[in-house]
Amino acid sequence: MRLAAALNIAKWWLLASMLAALAGAFGWALGGPQTASVFVFCALLAALAVYAYADRALLGMLGA
Repeated sequence: MRLAAALNIAKWWLLASMLAALAGAFGWALGGPQTASVFVFCALLAALAVYAYADRALLGMLGA
């Protein structure tokens, strides 16, 4: 059970880092390295918020 949980967390970090890299590439194309760092920070912040609050949002939508 612990291995499955660890793998799920590792997959989440991989997905979040891929999202941040994509946002960074988009920011780099728009404005260079400074804009890319802002985009990466915002993407990681959004991923962290989703990780923290997605379960509550889903349960709220289901009326549980």
